[in-house]
Amino acid sequence: MKRRNFLQLSSFAGLAAFTLPVGSCKRNSLASDPYNETVLRVKEAMLSMQRASWEQGVASQAFVELGDENMIVLMGYEAHLRQTNEGRLAVLYTDNGVTDPASAGEAVLRAGEITGDQVLKESAGKMVSYLLNNVSSM
Repeated sequence: MKRRNFLQLSSFAGLAAFTLPVGSCKRNSLASDPYNETVLRVKEAMLSMQRASWEQGVASQAFVELGDENMIVLMGYEAHLRQTNEGRLAVLYTDNGVTDPASAGEAVLRAGEITGDQVLKESAGKMVSYLLNNVSSM
């Protein structure tokens, strides 16, 4: 498969993920208890590291899958605060990736749903627009 087709297909699959209900994911017994000591240790280690946009997205997604709404909101706001003018989320430094910053999109959208903050919802929409305009031109 050509890279262009793969990236287009991947971006649309990612957009489809925004429409899936978060609660539809089955959780294992370790993840279903957010106060499990192992889960807490992993959270602390993960939160102590500076990260690139894709790492922020993966960390945010972990909290989405855990159902940890407090952390979803915190991670979503952080990704929003580091959004570039063109729409890429969670950019800590010069990040030339087109799709890496989109990995925080679900957490930003969920944070907007949890808090009702329209700014977060618009931030997620801005990221989607950036992807649609840039991935299709590759």
